[in-house]
Amino acid sequence: MVASTSKPTEEQISSEKMSTDSRNAKSDFRTKLKSSVYRRKCLKTLWLGFSFCALGFSVSQRGPAFLDIQIITQTDVESASFFFTAASVGYLIGSLTAGVVYDKLDKSMLLIMSLLGLSFTTIALPWCSPYALMIAIHFICSLFGGSVDTVGNAELVRIWGKEGEMAMQFLHFTFAFGGVISPLITMPFLTEEDSQSIETNASISTTSNGTSNSTGPALPLTTKVHYAFLISGSLMFLACVPLIVQWFTDSLRREKTK
Repeated sequence: MVASTSKPTEEQISSEKMSTDSRNAKSDFRTKLKSSVYRRKCLKTLWLGFSFCALGFSVSQRGPAFLDIQIITQTDVESASFFFTAASVGYLIGSLTAGVVYDKLDKSMLLIMSLLGLSFTTIALPWCSPYALMIAIHFICSLFGGSVDTVGNAELVRIWGKEGEMAMQFLHFTFAFGGVISPLITMPFLTEEDSQSIETNASISTTSNGTSNSTGPALPLTTKVHYAFLISGSLMFLACVPLIVQWFTDSLRREKTK
């Protein structure tokens, strides 16, 4: 009597196929890593991810620090809301400008200069106590941020082309990760003052000649939020270092091949 053999089910076939594909993918990745060009692509993607983590950190920091920015500039919520407007306009203009000049300038250097600009303006932001200057620094800071965003995404597409799906996911994961940890790191440096108290203390009355005077008690004159912005700016500066090193090594390699 011949023993009957059961046929493999569709689930078993699918599972075996997925396992085989996974092994092939790992083997293919190891083979690609032997190529110096592929390794440079992976390194560049890693440094871009570091840059986007710093960018996400910077973008998410201004919301939690809003009340401290009010303290620095001695403004109420209505007046301070223009800081976000200036930042949004700056980000838009920075993105558009970077898109226009991307093909006309050294791409890596454009990203490095944008990151350096974002780093220095982020550190300077909490020291700009005049109202107009605070609006200007929000605009300039976001101008560089929009440039980093645009150039980083464009660089990833240029490096990987149609193979960049996973790399793009990684890039935006790092941006989100920076945005998540930013409030947690910023929180210890925030002034412990509720929003109602700050808004009441910063109430503004307009006199007959058009000037504004504070009518409530003085807001706290000190805040430690500049330490949080120093951390953010330093993180962006650190993100520049590997990009600068890779830019120099790539330049030397091109010189040798001439």
